[in-house]
Amino acid sequence: MNVRVSVIVPAKDPGSCIRKCLGSLKKQTLESIEIICVDAGSTDGTAQYLKEAAAEDPRIIFLSCPGASFGEMLNEGIDKASGRFAAFIRPGDTAEPEMLQKLYSVSSGMDMVMGGFYLTPAKGENETLYRLPPRYTAIKSFNPLLTFDTALDQSEIFSINCAVGSAIISREFLAKNSIYFTQIQDSLYHDISFSFKVWACASNVRLLDTASLHCGFRGSTVKNAGKDSIYPVFEEYDEIRYFIREKFEGDRKRMSVLFGIMMRLQYDSCLSCCRILPPSEARSFARKAAAEFESDVERGHAAQKYFPSFDWNLFSTWVYDPEKFMDIFERGRKPSLLSRFRKVFKHSKDV
Repeated sequence: MNVRVSVIVPAKDPGSCIRKCLGSLKKQTLESIEIICVDAGSTDGTAQYLKEAAAEDPRIIFLSCPGASFGEMLNEGIDKASGRFAAFIRPGDTAEPEMLQKLYSVSSGMDMVMGGFYLTPAKGENETLYRLPPRYTAIKSFNPLLTFDTALDQSEIFSINCAVGSAIISREFLAKNSIYFTQIQDSLYHDISFSFKVWACASNVRLLDTASLHCGFRGSTVKNAGKDSIYPVFEEYDEIRYFIREKFEGDRKRMSVLFGIMMRLQYDSCLSCCRILPPSEARSFARKAAAEFESDVERGHAAQKYFPSFDWNLFSTWVYDPEKFMDIFERGRKPSLLSRFRKVFKHSKDV
């Protein structure tokens, strides 16, 4: 079978939601897909369910990877995949029947095609629709680093996490650029470097103004996250620094742009971490982040043009006086956990 899309589903004790997720994938109207389910040693009956599903449906492939991290599961799926494109669906997500068809139908010549999504919060709350910004979806295809005139546009594009299930990414493109997920155990931020690498290497991207994926918001996971799952965010950015130097050595102009974008994203990520951590731990984290920022600033990596003006001022305070930054931060009104999505997906609404 000439597989068009390989859908990779990682699982570690996801509970009953995996059944709804897999059911939605089995109903996809796009023909010639494979569904690779990677289990990291579930003890809630998920592994047995997936084995039985694979025995009943030849499109489903079951992989057992006991003890694997989230990134390891996704990487195992990438290595096993045979489709032209790969998609990464969390077990709490569900896809509308025509999702893959919509993405694949415009994928010719593309490194990636991505649509918006619905974010499903706790029971009893309305879903929120997140459309990709119209200034990007209005273009048939674009190069993330060359098409747009402003540095702020470039950093906003990189702020869109393309590792979500509403995107399909060329497997040939991933292999050519050696793009994989980091394999850090229990990290809340396991896909930052993956998404950055995709944007940094892509030449042809298509963003759609439609949304066909319903993402289960990991509110409880985020709310209960401890420092052991937060601090790996620094390792994600270590990986990005290494990638930029290795991949684009000799191209100083591109390296300068990518480091500038990286600094904006690292600021956003660390700000999100401060919102999640309790106040006492947030101060310690902020000091660690300030040391990371200062090291990059000394190397000339930070540039104001990649930041909105308010964020640049706050970033500058954070770099040189993290205690003052935290005083400002704690006096301010902490946004909800969903607010970081709304910063990028500005055209959102409840549905």
